[in-house]
Amino acid sequence: MNVNTKLNMQDLTRAYKNLASFLFRHPVIGTILLILSGLVSELSMAQFPLKMAALVALLGFSVALVTTQYRTGSLGPLLAELKFQQPLWLGVITGVLALSWGGIWVAQHLVRISGAAHNQHSDTAIILDGTVLGGMVVGAALICMTQIMPLVLSYFCLSLGLNKKQGEAIWLKLLTQLKLLVAFMPVASLAVVAAFIGLDVSALFVVLSALYATFVLFIVFEIDPAPPREVVRFTLTPQTT
Repeated sequence: MNVNTKLNMQDLTRAYKNLASFLFRHPVIGTILLILSGLVSELSMAQFPLKMAALVALLGFSVALVTTQYRTGSLGPLLAELKFQQPLWLGVITGVLALSWGGIWVAQHLVRISGAAHNQHSDTAIILDGTVLGGMVVGAALICMTQIMPLVLSYFCLSLGLNKKQGEAIWLKLLTQLKLLVAFMPVASLAVVAAFIGLDVSALFVVLSALYATFVLFIVFEIDPAPPREVVRFTLTPQTT
């Protein structure tokens, strides 16, 4: 199996084009992911641990859905693929739940100790200039590279039979490429702009980031799409008596 970790900007641009082409040819898949993203976004921040677990589950399902259709040309093997990947994602979801609950407990404990008042700085104005917005975009792109990309890579390593050491080597080679960080910035910009105008697109941000990472890894592992199925046409010929 060939592994191409020396990506150029043409490869990264091609990943966007392939993703757009895929969603255009499979609008049902795009609609399903959009609906699921909307449902996850309905979870409030008061349900933070549940929302984080739902985001991870949505990420895993999105990658499995798109990868199955891309590699096999059908969603028939999807259930088998989800079952095969179940140990990986159950472990990640359990870890996210534990960390989220632990983080909430620590935050609440610190607030009680410090006796912080919620309305002391309620009138503080936050001015967002170009530098701040640029930093937010870079931060969101870093989340794509350091949080979302490794999960998608784990999915590929498990599917392709690669061990942890091989996956880490591929990950480190991708992580050191500045152009990959730049490639994630269009998705990151969407999340920052939406947050600035008060929209919760966290689920859509996770899905788009995961799907773009998926198509980048299709190029890395040189995975081609399944050939289109042939359509058999039957011609009725009149019988002569």
